[in-house]
This record gives sequence, structure tokens and C-alpha cells, in this order.
Amino acid sequence: MPLIKILTSTQKKEFEEPPILEAELKNKIFKLPIELEQQVYSFNNSNNQIHFILMFGYFKITHKFFDPTSYYDEDIEYITSKFKFDNNSYSFDIGHSSLATYKNTIKKHFSCVKFTPNIYNILQKESDLLVKKLLKTQDIFYLLVEKSMELKIEIPSYTQLSTIISTSINTQNNLQYKKIKKYENNEALKNLDHLLKEDITNPTKYVLGKYKRIMHSVSASKVKQSNIDFRYLNDLSKQLEPIIKELSLDNNIIMHYAKWVEKSDMHQISRKVKHKQYFDLICFVLHQVKIRTDYLIDIFIQVMQSIKQSTLREHQTIYYEQKHNRTKNFEDLTQFLQEEIIPNILNLESILKNEFSNDEKIVVIENIISEIIKNQEFQKIKHTEFDTLNSEINYYDILENNSSKIQIRVAKIIQNIDFDTVNSNKAFISSIEHYRNLKGKINSNSPIDFLDINIQSLLFKSDLDNEKYFRVSLYKILFFIEISEAIKSGKLNLLNSYRYRAFESYLMNIDKFKKEKDNLLQQYNLSSFSNCKETINYLKEELNDSFKIVNEKIAKELNIYFHLKGENSFTVSTPKVEKNLSIDPLAKWLPKDKFIPLISILEEINSYINFTKTFTHYSLARNRNNVKIESLFASIIGYGCNINLSRMAKISKGISEHDIEYASNWYLSNENLIEANDKIIAFTEQLDIVKLFKNDINKNHTASDGQKFNISVDSLNAGYSFKYFGLGRGVSRYMFIDESHRLFYSTVINANEREAAYVIDGLMHNNAIQSDIHSTDTFGYSEVVFALTHLLGFSFAPRIKNFKDQQLYAFEAKKEYHKLGYKLLPIKQINIELIEDQWENILRFVLTIKERETTASQLLKRLTSYSRQHKLYQALREFGRIIKTKFLLEYIDNVSLRQQIEKQLNKIENANKFSKAIFFGNNGEYLYATKEEQDIASNSLRLIQNAIICWNYLYFSDKLAKETDENEKSLIIQSIKNGSIVHWQHINFYGEYDFTGIETNKREFEFNLEKIIQFKLEDN
Repeated sequence: MPLIKILTSTQKKEFEEPPILEAELKNKIFKLPIELEQQVYSFNNSNNQIHFILMFGYFKITHKFFDPTSYYDEDIEYITSKFKFDNNSYSFDIGHSSLATYKNTIKKHFSCVKFTPNIYNILQKESDLLVKKLLKTQDIFYLLVEKSMELKIEIPSYTQLSTIISTSINTQNNLQYKKIKKYENNEALKNLDHLLKEDITNPTKYVLGKYKRIMHSVSASKVKQSNIDFRYLNDLSKQLEPIIKELSLDNNIIMHYAKWVEKSDMHQISRKVKHKQYFDLICFVLHQVKIRTDYLIDIFIQVMQSIKQSTLREHQTIYYEQKHNRTKNFEDLTQFLQEEIIPNILNLESILKNEFSNDEKIVVIENIISEIIKNQEFQKIKHTEFDTLNSEINYYDILENNSSKIQIRVAKIIQNIDFDTVNSNKAFISSIEHYRNLKGKINSNSPIDFLDINIQSLLFKSDLDNEKYFRVSLYKILFFIEISEAIKSGKLNLLNSYRYRAFESYLMNIDKFKKEKDNLLQQYNLSSFSNCKETINYLKEELNDSFKIVNEKIAKELNIYFHLKGENSFTVSTPKVEKNLSIDPLAKWLPKDKFIPLISILEEINSYINFTKTFTHYSLARNRNNVKIESLFASIIGYGCNINLSRMAKISKGISEHDIEYASNWYLSNENLIEANDKIIAFTEQLDIVKLFKNDINKNHTASDGQKFNISVDSLNAGYSFKYFGLGRGVSRYMFIDESHRLFYSTVINANEREAAYVIDGLMHNNAIQSDIHSTDTFGYSEVVFALTHLLGFSFAPRIKNFKDQQLYAFEAKKEYHKLGYKLLPIKQINIELIEDQWENILRFVLTIKERETTASQLLKRLTSYSRQHKLYQALREFGRIIKTKFLLEYIDNVSLRQQIEKQLNKIENANKFSKAIFFGNNGEYLYATKEEQDIASNSLRLIQNAIICWNYLYFSDKLAKETDENEKSLIIQSIKNGSIVHWQHINFYGEYDFTGIETNKREFEFNLEKIIQFKLEDN
């Protein structure tokens, strides 16, 4: 079995050599416990003593032994001096038996167990699981190192770990390929070959190519084509069902190999052996079916939402027009009655009382009536249909009229998509099956159970002959609207989908949860939550204490910022903690004589950190980094500054468009960009200057906020917001920052989505930054987020708009607190039974997040889209009310907390301005349709931001290190404390103008002025 190259040569060298120790660490590392010190002094020579101490110290922090020839001279000299050995007493040579004895002694001291076949199997199983998750091979390697330390064994050698990982990868691949080979003569499998043929409609392209890109437009023609493409791929997947069932592919595997196909050209695909080709293409087809299902449902929901809103607007417009016409007609009628009819009636009355003969009276009356009839206003009123005037056009009539124009876009979607018949509402499934069986030709026998009883009656209407008929068009549009709402609410779930499956399918497997719950709770430090009653009792005591403390301070007037205005009505003021400086005090220290090119910033930071080594090739089997750094930088700047990559190549020198395309296609993944960002952030943590921005050195206060961006292409990840985009559409870039201004997470979401669902995603990304307390504005807050942050070990401290209107909750009734004389009282009582009833499901939900089986945002979006009657949602919300109340009481009581929240949110707002300055291309409008590419742009932008922040830290650290004047040094430190490290005015994002040799430079175009001037337009 060939060994896969896991680490680069440099990384392998680092792994196999002792750690480089700082001077202050050596004393701690090479200090022997008394029992070992006595044993060492009993050795017969100094050389063995030095060897033992070195072995002990290195093993203490690495759990590894190293080749004696790799020991550092500095460490040998340190030990020789510390223990007063003879300077010439050390030699690399040491007897094998002595070496073996020392290893056993040291391992025994650290309670290490033997590397038995059983331990080997544990590591192999761990490797198998990690490989299935499709992590980078380097990440798997270091995770196995961590697992070895957890198992208390000596860390296996590079070769041993490489063998374990290679075995996992090769075994998994061979197992899948073996299954494929069984079906090599299967007709369905051979149908995949069609994808590799030339497209007869476009002979220069292949069939596969037209399925790699998905259209995001909701126009009728584009949706029609999307349905045709989906139908072809879905039919193909159904033909492959027996093979797919046997392969039992995980979503991660499907996505990985599908994306490899998307990135590859036909040459790369066709040079693989046939069974490997088939495996890749099966993954591609499955992925396309799942993602296209989601996109078609996105389109369906958007179209139905749009038709509902446009119908409502149309109904309102018609209603107000009718109301205006009604009012005008009745005003005219009233005026006519007052001016013509009533005076004439009074006149008739006087005539009747007159002494004229009856014949004379009749003549006069006829004349009056004749004049009234001739009046134009009378004729107008005479022909007015008052029944019509009094009737209002019905909302459902307009909906019916709009039905036909949306059927052409959405009807095929419902006919083609596969619904989860087991985990969906039966009434809807029955209606959908009926619709499909009739191929959309609905009749009066169609099921109507899915509709509200009041709406069902509207489906039948009387015609002019008073005969009732079935309103087919109204039925269809109501059918589509209800399906749309059912999908959003979880009543209808999809079968082949990433985002619209049944909620249960996203949670940790129930059998795994029951079997491993206690171990998992212990592993993630959640054991304190295992018993619901104990958790509730602890929180009850804490909450009661909080009510007591806050109310005592109010009673004693110790909270000078709190003002009671009546029962449960109050105001809380917060004095500003930061001076309102028009110019940041740090600005004057930054370079003013020149602008630093962005590429120089990236190059310099990379020279210190080597963050580019995180950009590994997408293929798992190709663990190499042979991409040109120039093309990587060009790709990062292109995405991060929102410059089209083709344009980036044209305005750059020393690099080709092919180089940029290759780098962006195979190396610029979100995973690699996230790792590169983490590497820069981890480096800044080593700088002491970072501490100057911390309010509490032992805590890290983080914050997150969304920033709106327009988008210039069709995208299903974009939404409307007149406030931000006018009539256009846009996205929201949701970003996280810590106290020291490091930007540790970002994601791009639909502008219409609630930001609260994504708070946990950022907090769980804690590879480089560990958050202790997190703040958001109102859009990032929800009671469910309060619950989850508490259970996951974070303090949540949002700035809630009109927080004083938030309801306080308690475990006892309001009257109990009133008896205690409290002024600030709870409004409602916590439903403990609801929480207790769902506690196991809450723990399962939290462990699913911890295990990273599904993102928290996916879980929350699916859960919160369900009916508010979902018991788990209700229980999480109820539990969150406890935590929210506790926070609100502290917020009222603690002015420094309020100030710190405000300060942290100001930092994220400043970072958003920073983002706008860098993301200048295309007028700051996103160029990318898919969420994946939008996130690549966002993470590239974040990488540029973190690189500039890191450079600023290095600049001021260097300035402080070189400064000899203590007063000047103190002034710089004070400026840093009062300012922000987020400065970009000294950076050149836009390139330079070259005026050298302006007269001798070759022109891009040579215009023939003589011919241009002589040229005349012909008369039309």
C-alpha cells in the first residue's frame, strides 16, 4: 500500500525534531521531580544524566522521544550549566539499553500506557472517522497526535501515523471502488458516459459542462431550463438508486468529489480509470440533485412570496381606488339631492297646496319632473350600478387572476421535486400526489383538506346562470402558496436536499446519543448539565439572588443610573466611556511620507507567518503546495477587493490569467482561507501589545454584526430590502471581532435572514479565538440564542433595542417578589415542566452542534422555521428566558458592562467601514451568485483585513521596542489604549500610476488622426 505524503518536508522536520524552547520556559521544562532527580544523580556518568534530563523535558511537552543527534546545543549548554556538569561531558552516543531504560522510566512517571494493538485499532478507527469527514490529511495527522496524548501513549512516529491515515484513505476508496466494479456492466452506470460526450448543441463543449453551473434567475425561461436540467439529473440518479444505496455515501463525501468534478476539466476526469470516473460522476449527480432541489425550492418560495405581496399591493390599490370612487359618487348624489331634488320636492309640496286645478297641477308637476330627467347629473346617477359600487373586489379574485402567470414558473417544480412522504403532513402529500397524477389538470374532486375551512368555500362560485363552478386557477395558486408555507414551516420536507430535510435528520443519531451521551457530555465539559433538576435549581438560586441584589441597590439608591417611573417602567442611562475624538490618537504615529502597497503588506506578513502554506490543493491525495505565491496573492486581492479575476489578470504584470484561474480554482477554498486567517490571528496573539485593548486580561469579549452589500448578479442567496438596496437586492456579510480587533469569522447570508441564527456558528469557530462573552445588536439576539450560548459555555450580552420593554421572568409568581418589597418585578413565571420534558432533546441538540455534525445555523433555521408549537423550540426559548432575565438584571445593575458592550459594538462598526474601503471593486457590489463564492470573497477580504491589522501591530510593537524615551513610549502606549489598531489610510489598495518615461513609452493604441478627422458619417 503506497503511503500518502501527509506533511511537507518542513512540517515533517518540525515534527521529528525537539521543540525550540524560550529561555524562561527551560527552567520549568527541565526541572526534575525529587524522585527522578535522586535517580538521575545515581547514574554513573554525566553524559547519561544530561541525556535523561533532555529526554524528560522534551517528553513533558510533546509526549515524544527524539533522536539524540537532533538535541539543541543551547539546551545541552543550559542543562550543563544548571546542573553543574562538566562542559565536555556530553556526547550524542548512548547505549541502547540505557536509552530504553530511560524511556520506560519517563513513560512510567507520566503514566503512559503501552502502544498495544488495541491502541493501534483505536487510532485507526479515529482516523477512519476523520477521513470520512474529509478533513485535510494534515489536520487528521495532528488530531491523531492529540488523540494519542488523550490515550496517554507515546506519540507514534511520522511513519506510523502516515500508515494509519493512508490505510484509512485507501481502505475507504478501495471499498467504494470495489462496490462500483460490481456494477460495471450495469446499464444505469453506463448512462453516466453520456455526461462525458460532446454536447451536440455546442460541439466545442461537453455535456457535463452545462450541468456544472446553476442558474439563479427566477425568470420564466430560466426556471424552465433549470427544471429541464434537474429532471435529467434526477432521472439519472433514480436509475442509479441500487448502486447509490449500496455505496451509502455521506454528504461530505458527495460534496467533496462532486466539487472535484466541477473544478476539473475533461482531461483530468477522463484520465482516471473507469470505476473511479463513475464514482466521481455518481457523487456529482447526487450533489447536483440535492443542491438543485434546494435552489428550485428557493425559487418556488421566492416566487410565491412575491405573488402574495404583489397581489396584496394590487388589492390595496384597487380597494383605495374603489373607496375614492364610492366617496365621489355619494358626494355627487348628495349634492344633486340637495340642489335639485329636495328643492323641487318642496316646490311640489307648495304646488299641491296651491288652489290650481288638478289638471293645472299635473302640468306643472310634469314640467318639473321633465326638467329633473333632462339634468345630466340625474342621467349619470340613473345609470350608476349601486350594487357594483357597494361591492369590493375580493383579494382571492385578484389572486385567481394572477394564477396563470406564476403557474408557468412553479408548476413543474412541484411535479419534479421528491418530497419526504414519511416525514411530511399527509394531507399535503395526498394533494401533491393527486396533482401529479392528473399532471396539473385539477378538477372539483381535488383534495382540499390542506386548506382552512373558510377558504375551502371560496373555491366554488356561481356563474351568471347561478350555476356553481370550481375555480381551478384559484385552487392552483392557493395550492402553491400553502405548499410554500408548509415547506417553510416544516410540515413538508424534501427527500434529496441539503437544506429542506426533516429537522430530525440534522440531529445526532438517536441511538448514538443514547449510547454515548455521558461520554460526550464529559468530553465537551457539559456534564454539569446532565441533570435537568440540578441545573434548574442552580439557576433558580442565581436568578433569585440577582433580583435581590438589583432591587436592594435600587432601594438604597446605589444605582444612580436607574430611574423608576412606575410599576415595571424605568429608564437606565449609560455614560460614555470613550472620548469622542475626531482624530484617532494612533493616526499621527503611522507612516505619512508614503503609502504601502497592499501586495507588500501580504508579502511581508507571509514572510513572518507563512500563511500561504495553508493553501493546499483541493485533492486529498495531492498534499502539496506548488502554486505560485504571486497567483495566490492576485486571487486573494481579486476576491477580497471585489475585482473580477479576469480583470485582475489584465491589470497585473508578471502573472497570467491562467495562473490566477488555477490558483483560485484549486487552492482558494473557504477552508484554506479560514485556516490562513486563523494562522495570522494566532501569530498576533504572541504580541504583548494585543493586551492593551483588553478590558479584562482573563476574558475575551467578542462581537458580531451584519453589513449590507448590493449584488450585481442574479443570486438566490440575495434578498430585497428597500431600506438598504432600493429596488435592488443584496446580501449581508456577518462578521465577528474580538477585543483586540482580530476578525475571526465571517459568512455571507441572505439580507432577509435573521442574523441570530449565525451567532453560534461564529462562536463555535474557536480555533484561533476563544470567546468568553459575546455581544450583538438586536438583530443577533433571540431567547433561543441565550439558551444555546449558556449551554455551550459562552456569556451572551447583546445590546437590545428598547430593552426596558423586555419581559422579566422568574421561577415564582410576581406576587412573591412583590411581598419582598421589590420595585423591579418579573412579569411571567418560567414553565419548568416544559424544559424538563424536553431536556434530553436539548442536550442532543447541543451535542449535535459540539460534534459539528451540522452547523448551528442550519439547525436553528430549520427549527425556527417550524411552527412555534414545536416542543423543542418552546423549551429552548423557555430556558433562554431564564438566562435572558439574568443578563437583563446584570445589564441594569452594571454600568461598566453596558459601556463594554457599547465599546465592543463600536469596534465591529469600525471594522465594517474598513471592509467597505477594501471591497471597492464593482462599486462595492458582490459579483458572485453562489454562497460558496460569496464566502470566498468575504474570507479573502477578511484575510486582507487581518494582514493589515497584523502589520499595524508589528509596526507599533517595533516602534515601542526601539523607543528609548520613556515619556514618548508611554505616550504611544496611551494612544494605543485610547485608539484603534484598525487603520488603513496608509495602505494603497488601488495600485500606482507610472509616469517614468511617459514620452518614450509605447502607446497601447496608435490612432490615425488624419483618417479619423477625414471620416464622415453617411446620411441615413
